[in-house]
Amino acid sequence: MRTVKEVGRNYTSDIDIPSASIDYTTTTITANATLSDISGLVTVLCDCTSGNITISLPTAVGNQAAFNIKKIDSSSNTVTIDPNSSETIDGAATVTIYDDDDFVQVQSDNSNWVITNLKLNLKW
Repeated sequence: MRTVKEVGRNYTSDIDIPSASIDYTTTTITANATLSDISGLVTVLCDCTSGNITISLPTAVGNQAAFNIKKIDSSSNTVTIDPNSSETIDGAATVTIYDDDDFVQVQSDNSNWVITNLKLNLKW
């Protein structure tokens, strides 16, 4: 374990952080894909030049992976992130990425997916 200092408004405390290695994977896709990883950090770079892409997430139950999903082309095509079965992403049935260099990071809460980081140009 490592000990780091957490500095609050009027206090400092030690926090023990377990030493662990994290697996990192990066892949580029050009068509629909179903993700299957259950641990580590997975980055999926989506090149939508040839058409829209749907990323199907695995079940959130028991899943310890975090998925970074990023659109890397400037086409008008989209990336749709679709959770497994009736699971949701922060309560939504799907999340869509429209613009190049936008991304969404999702992580399991053991029953659904939650967004832990994102950069999106929202379309109204």
